[in-house]
Amino acid sequence: MENLETGTIKVPTEYFFKMAKADYYSYRQALAREFYQNSVDAGATLIEVEVDQENGLVEVSDNGCGMDYSTIRDKLLVLGGSKKAEGSAGAFGKAKEILFFSWKSYEIRTRDLLVTGSGAEYTIQRVDGYQEGVICLITLWKEESPQRILDSFKTVATAFEVKCQIKVNGSFVTSTAVKGELVRTSPIGNLYFNKNSKYGYVRTRIKGQWMFDSYVHALWDLGTAIFEVNGDSVQCFTSNRDSLKGEYKSMLDKLLSEFATDIITLLRPIPVVIQEKISGNGAIKLDALGRKVAEALHATTDTESLGDHLYDIFFNSPQYVVARIAEVVKSRDPWAHKDRIAFMGFEPDFHLKYPKEIQSKVTRFMGTSKAIRIAKIWAEFLKQVFLDLERYPTFHVGFTYGDDYAQFGAVEDIPCFYLNPERILRRAGKENAIFKDKESLLEDLKQCAVHEITHYTTEENSHNQQFVAAMEDNTAKTWKSRRLYMAVIKEIARN
Repeated sequence: MENLETGTIKVPTEYFFKMAKADYYSYRQALAREFYQNSVDAGATLIEVEVDQENGLVEVSDNGCGMDYSTIRDKLLVLGGSKKAEGSAGAFGKAKEILFFSWKSYEIRTRDLLVTGSGAEYTIQRVDGYQEGVICLITLWKEESPQRILDSFKTVATAFEVKCQIKVNGSFVTSTAVKGELVRTSPIGNLYFNKNSKYGYVRTRIKGQWMFDSYVHALWDLGTAIFEVNGDSVQCFTSNRDSLKGEYKSMLDKLLSEFATDIITLLRPIPVVIQEKISGNGAIKLDALGRKVAEALHATTDTESLGDHLYDIFFNSPQYVVARIAEVVKSRDPWAHKDRIAFMGFEPDFHLKYPKEIQSKVTRFMGTSKAIRIAKIWAEFLKQVFLDLERYPTFHVGFTYGDDYAQFGAVEDIPCFYLNPERILRRAGKENAIFKDKESLLEDLKQCAVHEITHYTTEENSHNQQFVAAMEDNTAKTWKSRRLYMAVIKEIARN
């Protein structure tokens, strides 16, 4: 056997930045978090951050223990290598990717050593003088926003609660994540609740050092929960520290669910909610729509007869269907003609969910033409998002009232997607102008539809990283059909 070559895998300079964007929920916040955690783990009592927005430079310095030559060579500059003590917030050996290797270039000054590098290439030099702690300088890529980097350093600093001062661009940053009262204990950590801070998220930390946030709707106007993880970071967290590992995540989710139920009972009385149905032609059944449209399109290519056929199926406006079919037949685009025809004349059952005390207001609103128009657009947008995602479920639609723009629930075990018309009208500024600003209406209602459908498709109740990624993916799948959504609004606004 002949050996043709022996070598080392080459890593392009841009590789680490590309992977950082994919590996972290927010690579900018991860950058700030990892710098702060390294300094705290090194025993620093002061961290100073300077962001030079004009030149795209970020300098982070601390007065910690610094690093010797062997630590730099054998740990810092080795992927997966770490010298941190057991129980430290870090110790994965992954942070260096986002801290240094992901950027255009970097410098590290500590003790009598200077490290300069770019991507996987580096040089270590002995220099005159002795530097206490560590000074790190990174040069951002040209397309990166220094302002957003600066904002991330400030935001992350407010989530830390440690015996270390943090100064960003000359100003000390005060923590806004004070633990408050201990309310729950578990084998993996302790849960604290601060009712004076209305944040609505659970801040997960280890040794006071922030890792990630999780949204819990029940806490939105009640306070902020902080979960302090016990034990070892490597054991509990995923390598990017944007989430807990499977069994630990399940334990935390259960703990939060129990706590949220109790705190609502104690601090906010459970309102009497009325559930009402306005009878129509039943639930929306997209599986039937998909089959019937496919049959219609294969039956004929004649625009007029095809429009009549779909009108018979969907109780639709013939003029709208004919115009849409003409566009489809003309383009013969597989994306365009597969399950893309809306049956706008179909009147589904409509469900209402609201607190008893506003019953008279809801009744008055439902008698207005504005309510009917918004209800129709909401139903249509849900159909179109599902068709964009190539999913064909049976579902209900309705209105709800409260803090959210929309909600996902169920009626008799069938998924139901609720819109909050008050929030939509309030967002419009002037209630009577809602159909004048069609662009804003399109974005608001489509985003609400994508959001709640993502809850349905992912079976994920929380707004964690997995949910956010799935929502972004679902949103992207609706971009190509944007004209169709606008056509829906214009058609309903005319009637």
